Amino acid sequence: MRFSPRFQRQHERRPCSVFAQLYFIERGFSIRGLIDEASLGGLRFRPAQSYILLRSHDPVRVTVLDREFLATLVNTSPMGYGLKLTSMLSEAELDAIVGPESRSPSLQA
Repeated sequence: MRFSPRFQRQHERRPCSVFAQLYFIERGFSIRGLIDEASLGGLRFRPAQSYILLRSHDPVRVTVLDREFLATLVNTSPMGYGLKLTSMLSEAELDAIVGPESRSPSLQA
């Protein structure tokens, strides 16, 4: 459960603000927006439009910084879409999206 006291994220979320495009594979349409949070295992996509479509469990492709990643839309909230990546990002890919300066001090090399 998301709000369970025992729930703990597997990967640290890092804030960012990067233009992206979200393509709904089965529906055949895309929307533009921003990635405003990223982790090794997922992204939060905020659509540029003023409304958010209520979607869940849709396979999607997200394009950010000329790279494409496959994901599943796992959560819709007023903040945007929670995306679980099919394959985890490497630290280098995550740094390219959010910048190495966004790491926690304990994770700085």
